[in-house]
Amino acid sequence: MKILLLGSGAREHALAAALRASPLTEALHCAPGNAGIASLATLHGVDITDAEGVTALAEALSADLVVIGPEAPLVAGVADALRKKGFAVFGPGAAGARLEGSKVFAKRFMERHGIPTAPFAVCTTLDEAEKALAARRAPFVVKADGLAAGKGAFLPDSAGEAERICRALLEERVLGDAGAQIVVEDYLPGWEVTVLAVTDGKTVRILPLSQDHKRACDGDRGPNTGGMGAYTPVPQATPALLEKIRTQVLEPTVKGLAEEGISFCGVLYAGIMVVQGNPLLLEYNVRFGDPEAQVVLPALRVDWAEVFAACCRGELHRVAWPGEQKAAVGVVLASGGYPDTYTKGYPISGIDVAEREGTTVFHAGTAFGNGAVETAGGRVLTVVGVAESLREARRRAYAGVEKISFKDVHFRRDIASKALSAPLVGIVLGSASDAPLAKEIAKTFDELHIDYEVTVASAHRTPDAVAAYARNAAFRGLKAIIAVAGLSAALPGVLAAHTVLPVVGVPVASGTLGGMDALLAVAQMPPGVPVASMGINGGRNAALFTARILALQDRDTAARLDAWIAEAARGVALSREKLAPLPPAPETAFSDGEDA
Repeated sequence: MKILLLGSGAREHALAAALRASPLTEALHCAPGNAGIASLATLHGVDITDAEGVTALAEALSADLVVIGPEAPLVAGVADALRKKGFAVFGPGAAGARLEGSKVFAKRFMERHGIPTAPFAVCTTLDEAEKALAARRAPFVVKADGLAAGKGAFLPDSAGEAERICRALLEERVLGDAGAQIVVEDYLPGWEVTVLAVTDGKTVRILPLSQDHKRACDGDRGPNTGGMGAYTPVPQATPALLEKIRTQVLEPTVKGLAEEGISFCGVLYAGIMVVQGNPLLLEYNVRFGDPEAQVVLPALRVDWAEVFAACCRGELHRVAWPGEQKAAVGVVLASGGYPDTYTKGYPISGIDVAEREGTTVFHAGTAFGNGAVETAGGRVLTVVGVAESLREARRRAYAGVEKISFKDVHFRRDIASKALSAPLVGIVLGSASDAPLAKEIAKTFDELHIDYEVTVASAHRTPDAVAAYARNAAFRGLKAIIAVAGLSAALPGVLAAHTVLPVVGVPVASGTLGGMDALLAVAQMPPGVPVASMGINGGRNAALFTARILALQDRDTAARLDAWIAEAARGVALSREKLAPLPPAPETAFSDGEDA
């Protein structure tokens, strides 16, 4: 296929890389593109909000598929103009793009179709806004109706500040027509997640969930930005939550669009706030997020050209889903001063070094100048690490960041750090009386800096809870489970029967047999239900064995484990001194080769 991609940011660079990797891509063109996309596609200097200009370019190229990256051309109806000329377009028309282009339309759409969201009021005058604020408590949420380049949402902490924002939008028109109407809504306490899905208007396919970092500075401080980094997967998102998002948000959205006669082919971006385990929709976007696209697209192994083309044909259901998923972390390198004033034109060095060492660098605000790539925007690059584990992906991303430099570069150093504070190992006790063994396991994990969680669940008294814990474990980000149980010791087997994660069983010395019954129960699992069995009360070995499993995918854990083993060996060597006055073996007794 000959594919035309519209856009110029890091999102479009990620899309270009994904499309170029497809065997279906015969030729790739991009308008207007950037310095990074230039290595993947032929660039064209066309205003992508000019429907006539874009259509003329598509005709000149005989494009088989047009993929629209940013929101502006979608809201401007460029997709409609292309479809009228017979082009296959991945991206909704102007009617569908209103989900993003108008917060008022979006909130009323949610209300019409029973999609869970925060209670809200639509205001066109300052008097209406003041009444809406008076009905709510701080913190407040105020949103401009129209597109505002990511600067139309406000979370003031006081009524006075909220009133000033409403006045600035409605009366002073600081955002122009975008603020002619505003939405005032209830603040939702919870945690936020980005859900991207592709749809042909009938079928919905959900991409890996992600989280972005909007604030400019570490610790979620500073002004809001377009996004300073993102990561996938999201450890705390469970299969049950994903199912709620699918059935309560995404599918009702697609059904509602169809009921209102709005054809929709493209991306649905659902900004979700999770409140007490339930998803509430904050906002829609109708395109890939930036920087979410830069981590989600490389993390999910599918043929993206095939996916987009299938959406255009109304045949998304025929595409195998999902593909292999990896972890990815993206760190945005921005110009000093962003999101306020900043200087352009600084030369950038080290991109080639970072890419040779295994990171992917997506260009955003870059351009060619003076024989080199220079800064040309606020967000300049997104440096992405992809790996089997989130921890390794983060290490790779920041290793790449360290190789790249330009004057006044600014980036956050805590991208994905909260996710990595999530536990890697679940320690499940059959009874609270097994807590001493849990403390022994925990002590070893603390020494190795491995995060863990501890709970009690009985295979006999709460079997459903045990099965649910095991089913959710991998999706929550756990990498292994240690099961501590005595007597008949059914707990390790029940856990292993409901998860693909490795399960390590620790028999407890209890009952008249002193743990022998538990040891035999753990060691003799039926075929297809493997459990690694430790010795009776072998909590420390369980922790070390689990650490070795984690070390296969995490260099930091492997290094700490090596250091722990070396220290243990040193302790053994030092203990020989305690044998005096008995005659010692010479040191050469422990050497290899000719010195032995």
